[in-house]
Amino acid sequence: MARFLTLLVLLLAIDRAFACKPEQHFNANFSDTADQLSGTEAGNLATWVKSLQNDYSNHDLFVISSYVKNASQPGDSAERRTKWLKDFLVAAGEDENSIVSAGTQVYKPENFFYTKITPSTLIIEFVPGCPNPCCLGANPVKEK
Repeated sequence: MARFLTLLVLLLAIDRAFACKPEQHFNANFSDTADQLSGTEAGNLATWVKSLQNDYSNHDLFVISSYVKNASQPGDSAERRTKWLKDFLVAAGEDENSIVSAGTQVYKPENFFYTKITPSTLIIEFVPGCPNPCCLGANPVKEK
């Protein structure tokens, strides 16, 4: 019985370690021809960033992913949008060195059938440092 309980505790701990994903994301929806977000969308982004700043004391990484409609389309617009988002995050108080670009990929609608992501959407992935709900240690924060 003791072996069973020990194994059960280990399995639950391993499952928690692998299942826990503290990262959060924001879909920044640009209009097709714009290189910056609309006022409403910028307000949504500001609210999201403020909530991260309130919920997590350490911000390890922001990763920005962008898309183009097809491989022959130049990525200039995606690069300008990425720069705009990075500048926005820095202006909101985030460390410039923690913001990286994942590059530009060709948009494939079949990869996004369950979301409202379009070729004009840039995805910002946020990865918090410890403490967060997935940190092992004395004082992990609780999930909200």
